[in-house]
Amino acid sequence: SSYYIFVSTTIQNLFLGHGMVPPSTFVIMLLVGLALTPLGWIRRIGKMKVVNLAEDVIIITAILSVAATATWKLCRDGVSQDVVAFAPPSRVLIFAGTSVYAFEGIALVIPIRESMEKPEYFPHMLVGMMLFFVVFLTGFGILGYFAWGNHVKAVALNELPGTLGMLIQLLYIMAIFCGYPLAIFPAFAIIESKLFSDGPPTLTRKWLKNLLRTFITLLMGAFAYEMSTYLSLFISMLGSFCSIPLAIIFPGMLHLKLVKDSPSLDWILILIGCVLVPVTLYVDIVHMNL
Repeated sequence: SSYYIFVSTTIQNLFLGHGMVPPSTFVIMLLVGLALTPLGWIRRIGKMKVVNLAEDVIIITAILSVAATATWKLCRDGVSQDVVAFAPPSRVLIFAGTSVYAFEGIALVIPIRESMEKPEYFPHMLVGMMLFFVVFLTGFGILGYFAWGNHVKAVALNELPGTLGMLIQLLYIMAIFCGYPLAIFPAFAIIESKLFSDGPPTLTRKWLKNLLRTFITLLMGAFAYEMSTYLSLFISMLGSFCSIPLAIIFPGMLHLKLVKDSPSLDWILILIGCVLVPVTLYVDIVHMNL
């Protein structure tokens, strides 16, 4: 659903930035849904290596562009006057839900390990990449906050100026479409395994699965349309309801079940997650009604 909102917000900002009347949110999201639907039918994810590589290159380019723009603004204007050392507790809880959304790709960890030629290197790779992303995301967030303060746009790419900024935003939209088949594949695979019993791969069975995938894709679009004016809170709610269990609760439960060597730490992790989910959701809902 966040893909719908991001694409809609970015396209509308592009139109407004050039003095044109933007299409309605409904029209943009309908077109996005029509584009994502056939992409969701793709099953041979391994055949999309080149596309996924192109997506990664675009994302890295966009991140470096935002970081360069923020650095340039800091050098020109100095630190924003809005910067404070400690935010109000309610904003901290919204941030907690938003930051844990960084774990949205955690479901791909096991498939990645299973596809590695040398899976014995996986623990070192996982720890190294986790540390890298903690440092990277923290530094990137601080840089953007110092540069734009509270006035930073919900989609940081919309801060990029000029023609180059427009080009990068359009490329990032393309990256979203390129990455959709891989991002949605685990969810489709789990749902289909529950709804479709084992059987021969007939054409009827294939199209029933395609209809299911189409329904889910359009349902996500309808939900995104209802939440389109609350992008930041929507991301925080997704993080609270989906990512906190994936990042905190489920790992503790699995470790408690499989290893059983440090049950006290596992229970602490599980309890922290169980407290964070309702508290962060409550704060998000309260802010939606303000």
